[in-house]
Amino acid sequence: MKSKLVRIFSAISLALLVLIGVYNQQLIQLFHTIRLFNSDVIVHNFSHIPDLVQTKVIKPTGPVNTFDHSPKALPATFDYYVDRKNTQDWLTATNTTALLVVKGNDITFEQYYQGTGEFDHRISWSMAKSFLSALFGIAVEDGLIPDLNVPVTDYVPQLIGSGYEGVSIKNVLQMSSGIYFNEDYGDFFSDINRLGRIMALGGALMILLRR
Repeated sequence: MKSKLVRIFSAISLALLVLIGVYNQQLIQLFHTIRLFNSDVIVHNFSHIPDLVQTKVIKPTGPVNTFDHSPKALPATFDYYVDRKNTQDWLTATNTTALLVVKGNDITFEQYYQGTGEFDHRISWSMAKSFLSALFGIAVEDGLIPDLNVPVTDYVPQLIGSGYEGVSIKNVLQMSSGIYFNEDYGDFFSDINRLGRIMALGGALMILLRR
């Protein structure tokens, strides 16, 4: 009986080692994704994304716009609704890691905090929506998309039969699709955390979108 248990244990151990060897990269990414928002590593994670997950570099195909520098000091205080905020206290309270102020074509203020730097590869989060919207504007101007009021299913037919059926590209770009999305980062089973785990394991995002 004992030898049989040893053989079973050895077989299971071998299978686990094979799985770890085959899916090593995905498991590492899953580990980092689960710990992405942990307070002891969140600043490092957000500033070193290529070290945590697989990324792809999109190289520019045309001229790159550059900004001039006209440094100016930040105001000591600013008004927020009916309150007067101390700028430095606000930067500390919000755990700011970087602040960039652009006016026209000039960078008037640029500062990094909490051990981060100007060459960090940061995760952009919702800023990516603005870039994506601009790309869709270019696609409309170039005639690649007739207009933004066409249904998203014209371009992603896999969404037919889901909550996105009948939703326009404009609705999606404006985040007015009507689709519920739980963005509670503290909830392990929220949509945002499920999305992260699917990406870490190399799964298809359509799993989450088709509902």
